[in-house]
Amino acid sequence: MNTNEFERIVSGICQAAGLEVIRLQFRNSDLGIAEADVFVSCTDAKAVYGKMRVAEKALTRHFAEGIRGGYYDAAIGYDDVPAGQAMLQFDCFPFSLDPAPAPALADTHAAVQAMGLPAVGQRVRLTEDVAVENWSLPCDGLEGEVIASTMDEIAVKLDRNCPDLAAWNNCILWNPTNEPAESGYEGALARFWRQVELISPSPRP
Repeated sequence: MNTNEFERIVSGICQAAGLEVIRLQFRNSDLGIAEADVFVSCTDAKAVYGKMRVAEKALTRHFAEGIRGGYYDAAIGYDDVPAGQAMLQFDCFPFSLDPAPAPALADTHAAVQAMGLPAVGQRVRLTEDVAVENWSLPCDGLEGEVIASTMDEIAVKLDRNCPDLAAWNNCILWNPTNEPAESGYEGALARFWRQVELISPSPRP
């Protein structure tokens, strides 16, 4: 199955089950069988577990196969799951995933430009580790506020104090100088949108 179609189906069924989907990860197991990790907002583990079972049954009906779901969060020892989230793992799908087709270069440029720059004041959450100089900042659900947004630099000031970012006033920066020469502004902008998700869609008043 095409990865994009698989994502659309799994995300739609999870949301229909009442789950607040934050992000999804897909892969083929060592046996070549599709697996899905669905990260969801979680303030009540019991309620989320119940909704997972609803999604599990709906996926089983959709794919006519006994899909299996598993619940994981930091409280039961899975430290890779950010606080306030749970990871729901679904497997036993009756197929392998095909890689999503890479978009044409012109389409990629258009998509990045359509995203545009974030607005100063928007709140964001990191969704993957971010490279800073020669080390990597663990994501861990860090949140912050956009304090600068130009073609030269996007800066997010983190809520949580990170001593290793003292030289940058506790900010993470995305700018063309951190990208390959051929990527430039579009590369920095694409990386920003890949590494964060909006918490607030517009600046705070």
